[in-house]
Amino acid sequence: MKKTQLVTLIGCALSIFSCSKQDIDKIIGKTTADGVSHYLENLKAYKASPHPLMAGYFNKLEETGDQKFSNLGNIPDSVDIVDIFTNMHRSNEKLWAKKEAIKKDIALLQEKGTKVVNGFWMTDYTRYKHADGTPLGDNEKDYAFFADSIYFYCAEWGLDGIDIDMEPDIIYPKAKTIGILNALSKRFGPQSRNKNLFIFDTDQRSGSPIYNIFNETKTNYDYVFFQAYNCSGDAWYGDSAVLTATMNSYTKNFDKKKFLAFTNGQKTCAWDISNFSGGSRAQIVEYADWAVKNKAGGIGVYGINYDYNNNNYQNVKAAIKLMNP
Repeated sequence: MKKTQLVTLIGCALSIFSCSKQDIDKIIGKTTADGVSHYLENLKAYKASPHPLMAGYFNKLEETGDQKFSNLGNIPDSVDIVDIFTNMHRSNEKLWAKKEAIKKDIALLQEKGTKVVNGFWMTDYTRYKHADGTPLGDNEKDYAFFADSIYFYCAEWGLDGIDIDMEPDIIYPKAKTIGILNALSKRFGPQSRNKNLFIFDTDQRSGSPIYNIFNETKTNYDYVFFQAYNCSGDAWYGDSAVLTATMNSYTKNFDKKKFLAFTNGQKTCAWDISNFSGGSRAQIVEYADWAVKNKAGGIGVYGINYDYNNNNYQNVKAAIKLMNP
């Protein structure tokens, strides 16, 4: 396909919906069915190509069908990774009541080349029990049981992997934490047979205990999602130089293209005007500028779906367009 056609297709991907019939026919010059097929093929090719990524934590999925901002189907086509931030265990009855509708939305995202993962806390370990009701213990066999349980529910939902939230109050002592991470790596990540994504998600800087755990287990992970939320009350706060230093510390022996910096879309700071990278754009767009200048793997936002209320993801799309003009 000609370069101008691909650029136009990517432009369509930046809209909240796929290209219209007229757009596709104009670009491809074929029937609508062929046009849609070519659009999806080229969208997937774009997703598979080396480029700065856009990822987002998707909040309040339990409200699917009740509020448009909580519907996965409204995510812009060009978002690379959607990270469902909710408990997807059967104990979340409201979510499971909408399972079939949600699974269809997940499949539609995947049809566009978008990866869909579930973010969870390590302390979810206590949710799982053996068939006789016995709690899981602190041993390799039970760590493997936990990893298998996570794998099976991901398969049931049709997910592409997991994100584990690594913060001081929601992990275990070092030996148990590393034991669980290593067990999960046999089911997820670059060392697993199935190559499902395994994401290390944290707000901890260089020198912290969690940073040290990362360094001992970094071959387990596909990406680092760093919570550079930078809003009032958030654990991490700093300017672009501090973020660059943080990235450099995490990527001494880890691919910089696998490091994504996140802002906090649950608070207005992500969508407000910021001079974070020396400009005067929405903070998420300033982060995109930072990612390009520092050759990071991309950016993300916690609560990506809150931008639906800002003229159909206008800030997310602006950030993607800056990174991938």
